[in-house]
Amino acid sequence: MVDLSSSTYSEAYTTNDSNSVLGIYCMDKCMAYVDPNISCDVSSKYSLFVNSSMGAVAMDTTCVHLKDRQIRVLDKLDLILEQSKSGDRIGFAFALKDGSFKVVRFSMNGSGTAIRRALNHIIEKNRTGTRDRVL
Repeated sequence: MVDLSSSTYSEAYTTNDSNSVLGIYCMDKCMAYVDPNISCDVSSKYSLFVNSSMGAVAMDTTCVHLKDRQIRVLDKLDLILEQSKSGDRIGFAFALKDGSFKVVRFSMNGSGTAIRRALNHIIEKNRTGTRDRVL
């Protein structure tokens, strides 16, 4: 798990052996995303299945252009945050146009620490403190 921070954003992500990416990206608010290396139409909704030691669930995603890639933003950030506490594996099944599925899996080992650092960075960045300011 890698965490990156700048003055404008914070990100924690992991890659699998096929270079798919699972991550948390924070600016003013945070979002969980997965990049399975499958093209998608920006702003379109896609469904997927998520499987982990916590069980299986269907979830909706939205295709978003982020940096130089198209990613699927997960509608349930809390699922990824909860799964990060376990350190287990998590898998996502994506329906393909030909009727088959692409399954991507990630290790969540170390994810809790990286996600906490990313979230703490964005909290500190957005803290206004007690300085006077003009509104």
